[in-house]
Amino acid sequence: MSLEDARHARRRVAGLLLARQTTVSAAPRLVASLVNHRDDASSTTLTPITVYTTTTCGDCRAVKIALERKGIAYVEVNIEDDDAARMLVESLNDGRRSVPTLVHGVTSASLSRFAPGKLDAFLAGAGLRG
Repeated sequence: MSLEDARHARRRVAGLLLARQTTVSAAPRLVASLVNHRDDASSTTLTPITVYTTTTCGDCRAVKIALERKGIAYVEVNIEDDDAARMLVESLNDGRRSVPTLVHGVTSASLSRFAPGKLDAFLAGAGLRG
């Protein structure tokens, strides 16, 4: 995904959430991270990773456990409860509802079929420790 595509996706999802005035508990945090995100290096320490999940996803549970063990903050958004988040996941994964999908700034990746090395590669690509 190009930088411009990521910016467009963030604006689109933020607009959808704001227009719907959704009451989903994760929506305010998601909107804040989308609207307030800055595309510079200093944002990597301020913005938590967003982990898009579903209720029954075993890989999602594994990713959350791995992030917690590494002491890395994240915000979980269940795409079953949030249509805008589902649309974002689909746009990031060529139309697939692939979870877990992790987003940090303009870096995103599906960690379906989770392996610790995939998480480490995502963290390194996002400028976070691996």
